[in-house]
Amino acid sequence: RRDKIAAMAAQRRWQNVEVRVRVRPSSREVEVLEGRSVALGPKVYEFDQVHGPLATQEEVYESGVAPLVEGVFEGFNATVLAYGQTGSGKTYTMGTDSGDGAVWRAAARILGDERTSEVRVSYVEIYNEELRDL
Repeated sequence: RRDKIAAMAAQRRWQNVEVRVRVRPSSREVEVLEGRSVALGPKVYEFDQVHGPLATQEEVYESGVAPLVEGVFEGFNATVLAYGQTGSGKTYTMGTDSGDGAVWRAAARILGDERTSEVRVSYVEIYNEELRDL
């Protein structure tokens, strides 16, 4: 598993920003096409990856966040940003008290590695143009 993640991280070194979409189960008007596109009515939008309504927390983490975490061990900085309207699933995807989201999985991976010596983390919320340190 680590070899696969490291290979994915190595392939992405040249990319600075990726845009991934997670379609929530109740999004009736959004249709996932081919894993990289979504149709909203007659318009089709393409992203780096689209996670459909049945995507698990683990799938979202492994495909998008885990390669970034592995890059951190190689000296790269990483940022994961969840953006969307109220109620769209940002907090669920990033992680709640259940320990199931991206932040919790990344923290467990980083803090559980013998190479970890110092960790600095920012977890903030921007709401109505106000910044709140979580």
